[in-house]
Amino acid sequence: PLYSMIRQWYLDQTAHAKTKQQTNKSDSPRAVLLYSGGSKESLLFVNELEQLMKEKSDQFRVVFTTTTKGQNENGAANNAGINGENRGTLRGGESSSGTAFTEGRIDSEMIRDAVNWLNHSKNM
Repeated sequence: PLYSMIRQWYLDQTAHAKTKQQTNKSDSPRAVLLYSGGSKESLLFVNELEQLMKEKSDQFRVVFTTTTKGQNENGAANNAGINGENRGTLRGGESSSGTAFTEGRIDSEMIRDAVNWLNHSKNM
């Protein structure tokens, strides 16, 4: 059901932008999904969520996090997140698809980073 809700949000945003002819993207609602699973392989809809991030990069972010220890494809520890530095970037510990995977459980720091991205984006 969660992917269906995200997809509907995406369709609503696209329709709203077309009908309103928005010129100010800061007026558009934003969303962050903190998505956790045991391993990269256990996360569903990664490709679909990546596509939504590409299409709505100013409005939608996903932070994929795994609870099992591992390394990314370059041999480095998985430590990406939301904002731009290691745990806080969507680009830091990327897979070959460009998607960042953090390691660890969703915690207060990850939530704070997500809220900061939402607030910062609205004021730009």
